[in-house]
Formats: sequence, structure tokens, C-alpha cells
Amino acid sequence: MSTDDEYQEKKKAEVKMEIDLDYHLECERREWLVAYYADLNCPDGDGIEMYC
Repeated sequence: MSTDDEYQEKKKAEVKMEIDLDYHLECERREWLVAYYADLNCPDGDGIEMYC
């Protein structure tokens, strides 16, 4: 395999890793927002409870 081919394969792997990370972060963001809005609408009136 030539150096150029190796470079192209490496770049493809890096792009895939970035896409996977972006997708993972977007999923976490959506989960957080769902929990946030559910807590805002909590009927017991305690408001927002966030845990780190």
C-alpha cells in the first residue's frame, strides 16, 4: 500500500471517529434536554434538581 493510500485510510478513520463522537454527543444532549424538561414539568413543584 502506498503512503498516499495509507493517508487516505487514516483520514477516513478520523472522519468516521468525528462523526461517531458528534452523534454520541448529540444523543447525550437530547437525553439531558428530555430530563431537564421533564424536571421542569414535575408536578410536585420542587423545580429543577440537577446532579453532577
